Amino acid sequence: MRITLINKKKGATKMKKLLVFLIPLLCIVLMLNTCSKRPALVQEDKGEAAAKVTPAPEQPKPVQKPDTLAQAPAPVVTPPPAEPKPVIADTQKVAAITAPSLKDELAQCNTVYFDFDRYELRPDAIATLEKAAKVLKQYPNAIITIEGHCDERGTVEYNLALGERRAHSVKTYLVNYGINPDNLITISYGKERPIDPGHNEEAWAKNRRAVLVTSDSK
Repeated sequence: MRITLINKKKGATKMKKLLVFLIPLLCIVLMLNTCSKRPALVQEDKGEAAAKVTPAPEQPKPVQKPDTLAQAPAPVVTPPPAEPKPVIADTQKVAAITAPSLKDELAQCNTVYFDFDRYELRPDAIATLEKAAKVLKQYPNAIITIEGHCDERGTVEYNLALGERRAHSVKTYLVNYGINPDNLITISYGKERPIDPGHNEEAWAKNRRAVLVTSDSK
């Protein structure tokens, strides 16, 4: 019995020694095993992190055009020329410009001449007054002044009266031709307005006259 106990004690002692030897050995093995696996895990973690953190490829930035293109002046658009408006002529004004006036038409037949100290109409005076009457008929509202004139011989009073009679002779003829007497005014200037300042028969013949004057020719 004592021997058995001694043997058991010896066996326990051996086990203790064996455990003392095995335990550190197992710790060393475990440590080595742990160290050999940890880098792989770290590398795997880094790989997973790298896979997760890998940024998306950058988009290419738009290329900016030079400022010269951006600041280029806009093209100038020239509007088409406006079509000229048709000129509408005023027919009344055109007619007034182109048509001869009473003064122009009467200029060729507005003067008649008389013999010395006479107021009767001569044949040439009658022919002239006939032309004048035809013109005046085209202007029924025209106002005509008939001027009587004399040459320088005789007194002022006598020539004024003679000039009045000459103007009245012309008026009588025109009224008989159909001209409105209210449109005919007579006046005598005697010898005050000679057309020829000469002192001979040629000048006197020119000054013994009666003249038809329109209101716009004075």
